[in-house]
Amino acid sequence: MLRRSGLACLLSTSCFVATDDPPTADEVGSEDTTESTDTTDTTTDTTETETETETETETETETETETGDPCGNGVIEQGEECDGDNFAGASCELLGFDGGMLACVDCMLDVSGCEVTCPTEAECAGLKPNVAVILDYSTSMNTIMEADQTRWELSVASLQVHFGSTGWFGSNSHVSLMHFGHDPAPASVGTIVPNDDSGLVDGQSLDVAWYDPRNLPWNDCNGAEIAQALIDIGEPMDGLMFGIGTWTKGALEATKDLIFATKADHLVDMNQRFYANVLITDGAWTGVDGTTPLAPASENPAITAADLFDNQGIPTYVIVIGNDAAALMAGNEVASAGGTGTAFMANSSVALDQAFVAVRNDVQGLADPGCP
Repeated sequence: MLRRSGLACLLSTSCFVATDDPPTADEVGSEDTTESTDTTDTTTDTTETETETETETETETETETETGDPCGNGVIEQGEECDGDNFAGASCELLGFDGGMLACVDCMLDVSGCEVTCPTEAECAGLKPNVAVILDYSTSMNTIMEADQTRWELSVASLQVHFGSTGWFGSNSHVSLMHFGHDPAPASVGTIVPNDDSGLVDGQSLDVAWYDPRNLPWNDCNGAEIAQALIDIGEPMDGLMFGIGTWTKGALEATKDLIFATKADHLVDMNQRFYANVLITDGAWTGVDGTTPLAPASENPAITAADLFDNQGIPTYVIVIGNDAAALMAGNEVASAGGTGTAFMANSSVALDQAFVAVRNDVQGLADPGCP
């Protein structure tokens, strides 16, 4: 903001005519009066100029204050998670930590001062739930959402907080991570998506598992692995806007297979351990080839969500990233079929964090392992 300042300088020149005769008293008085008048005019003009300048400066200062950076005014506005001492009720505990001090840096929540412990399952009163994170990897996730950050970037950042080593899920549950796209050749096995280097095969990639299939131990406290995997996956097709679709049913079917294999490998607690799916997506589902939204009907992911909930009691939570009305409608259908009511609409980083907190609260209420 540029600000003008300065005073106008008014110059007044008096001209005198020299004569051989000394000036009379009347002439001297006349000259004094003229000089006094000139001086008065100059002073008046200068005062008016100063007043105008002060008014302009005050007006511009007020304008600058009103239109400046809103961060720091104590009011949480769009794109801000906090402002000064205003945390909108957020706390380390509410975000899933065991305690500590939450801070506000550049109007974004800083959880570095929050504390969390990560006990093994043997230290807990009950069984840790198995939570499957199913993350949309379609290229529409590269759409800018807020503050020059994409849907993908904001999703990764929020997932790292809530499912990483400092989040409740990372300490009190076993977390798996799968990202998904589409299968360009469903008739063939081992199909990859052209130009994708994230590891998608036949439409999905299981990036982090609940346990090691070689000797079957649970991956306790694997939040750091989740956080690193999200970095390693990278943004869809290096930021391109087209190329990967949203075959959501394929991802839920792959998760269903993962659950079946996990239960088969752990017969002791096969029907005792709680399972939950968390689906994060930004668009309406497509068929296997990723081209046609909401078609064919046989590829509706609500079919699989209903099967998992009705036959195994496994809920599917749905978080819709962005403002896509068709995506929200489809997400609501999946959430309803999956026993969780309606989808969460996350059209900002704050709304996304709130959605994950709500999911955590629900899972904790249903299957808190009672860890120390």
